[in-house]
Amino acid sequence: MGMYISVTSLRDTPGQTLPISFDIDGSELEAAGSVAFVGPVEVRGMLQAAGEYYRAEGTVKYSKSFICDRCLAETVLTETASFSEKFFQRSGSAGDENIRRPAQKGETELKGEVETEFGGDVIDLFPVVSDTLAAIQPMQNLCRTDCRGLCSKCGHDLNLGDCGCDRRTVDPRLAALADFFKD
Repeated sequence: MGMYISVTSLRDTPGQTLPISFDIDGSELEAAGSVAFVGPVEVRGMLQAAGEYYRAEGTVKYSKSFICDRCLAETVLTETASFSEKFFQRSGSAGDENIRRPAQKGETELKGEVETEFGGDVIDLFPVVSDTLAAIQPMQNLCRTDCRGLCSKCGHDLNLGDCGCDRRTVDPRLAALADFFKD
């Protein structure tokens, strides 16, 4: 799968832009763990000629399906992520694939911007979108930020209400005193 943009119309006109507009199937993107991308993934933005390089900036709107790590509820969330990447055209014809490179000394970078070299007259944005989505996924997938999880005693979903179990934990060093205060 590729999201290809030809740069031939931008080559000799610094400052000119081309719109970026792609819709791809979420199943074509790899997801980590129990996360799966579902439905269409919308990529919108612009590609701008900036002299020696091209800058791609935009957003990726996607839906992901997963099992909440706290309450085990099946969840589908729709989110938006931003991307920004510089593309430098290789002078040789060593292939059309994109190659990431470290920033050159003295080059200015936007925070979080990545630089990529490409061959030929076409830029493939698929690796940018794929890497952006992989980088922003959280370590813990939650159905909502204030998810209360499951009761450690009976397994009741605490988001639906309290179960009445005594879930207080007693410091083991003071456990002997707990019996003393039961009356």
